[in-house]
Amino acid sequence: AGVDEVAVELRDGTMTFPTIKVFVETEVKGSPLEALLDEESYQGVIKEAEEKLQQFCADDAVTMPMDAFVITGAKK
Repeated sequence: AGVDEVAVELRDGTMTFPTIKVFVETEVKGSPLEALLDEESYQGVIKEAEEKLQQFCADDAVTMPMDAFVITGAKK
């Protein structure tokens, strides 16, 4: 593709959502998982997430660590 000077950097970060349900909706509905889950399975994912992610709930929000890879390059 003619891209040189490619760099990959892992950056620490956090993500915040108003509720666990909104987090699950964002992660599932914005990915290929949506086509793989029927409504019953989707509701099961929400229920399990609400149980497992309680430690990240405070002050009417859900805040979790989320690292991200940032890839940069230049085309000459």
